[in-house]
Amino acid sequence: MSLKLYLPLLTLICAAQLLCGQQATHFTVNHAVKLMNPTSQSTNFLRGIPAAKDLIEGDNYQFAYEDLKGDGTKEVIIQATGMTWCGSAGCLTLVLEKRASDYVTLLSVNVGDDLAVMNEKVNGYAALRASFGDGMNMKPKVFILGAATSVKPKATSAAPASIGHLGGISGQITDEIGRPIRSVTVIATNQVTGEVAKAVSDKDGWYFINHLSAGRFVVSLSVPGRSPRQKITSVEDNKWATSTVDFDFSSTSR
Repeated sequence: MSLKLYLPLLTLICAAQLLCGQQATHFTVNHAVKLMNPTSQSTNFLRGIPAAKDLIEGDNYQFAYEDLKGDGTKEVIIQATGMTWCGSAGCLTLVLEKRASDYVTLLSVNVGDDLAVMNEKVNGYAALRASFGDGMNMKPKVFILGAATSVKPKATSAAPASIGHLGGISGQITDEIGRPIRSVTVIATNQVTGEVAKAVSDKDGWYFINHLSAGRFVVSLSVPGRSPRQKITSVEDNKWATSTVDFDFSSTSR
């Protein structure tokens, strides 16, 4: 295939599959999402939506209404603000659409609070952009609604799962003499579904990965100058249950 024919084809592939980099420069911003603080009316309303009920506990959330389909009906955007749902990769954010008498989850992902609505539509919805990544390395990323997100790359459903099955993994990373190691990316991978979640250790070596589905996870990391490590743990179907997985790089620990 000639280069002249190949380049337009590559452009089409990138646009369809979002393979042109995390910043997805072929999308343009329409406007920023204006997140509002909770009110008694918004809390009472959101308590009636099963997917949002746990997220809004203690009024630790912000919300917005956006007409992402352009049909005159506004979808609901909810972003957590409390420690339960936030970590080094941002805060859990849901996009919900009303269908008949229920709400369907269009997006469920940890991102920053710089949400923006794109001009371009995919699957009938305007795409969203927000900071995404591993703590200090977060970059703008475009998210397509009504399709599995990169957080759950092997999901078979057309839409991300709701937050009904939740748990977490946390632990501390220390070097050969017990000092904390900061800025280490920890990756948790569900052995069955392929769900992937990441976190970055803080200055005290601690990492926290929240809102994981129940199942067995491979927890892995790599520290420059040291051998890669991985451990296997189970996550319970309980948002208050956290599995502890520490990584100690002393000579007697593996």
